[in-house]
Amino acid sequence: MKVMFVVERMEVGGAQRQIAYMANHLSRRNIEVSLLVVKKRER
Repeated sequence: MKVMFVVERMEVGGAQRQIAYMANHLSRRNIEVSLLVVKKRER
């Protein structure tokens, strides 16, 4: 199984901490985890 988390940014915060926790937990269970961080380009 493969799982991808898509987030707008990875800053210090509650939601980001939970994503990191879930990714680590799934990875230990031999699930392939990817994290895609999408940041808007500032002009």
